[in-house]
Amino acid sequence: MNNKNFINRRNFIKYSILASASILIINSVDNKKSSKRLYKQLSLKNQLKIESYNSKRKDKLKNDLSREIYEDHYNEATIWIGKNLYTYAELY
Repeated sequence: MNNKNFINRRNFIKYSILASASILIINSVDNKKSSKRLYKQLSLKNQLKIESYNSKRKDKLKNDLSREIYEDHYNEATIWIGKNLYTYAELY
């Protein structure tokens, strides 16, 4: 057989790593662009609803933080950071 037509093992590994890395980078860049496009595609009505909800949430957090922490635990709005469990209200 003619070995000139085949790629050796080292080159194959090198090319496969480069191809995998480039695919991952392209995917991550595309995901960031798609999230920005999604926000731009939201209608003005939906954007106003989101802003209204966020401002109401901030007011509730300022007025009664302990109640909001309880509500977050009840609704499972929590996140693990290290070995501790935090609610979204606590992170605000």
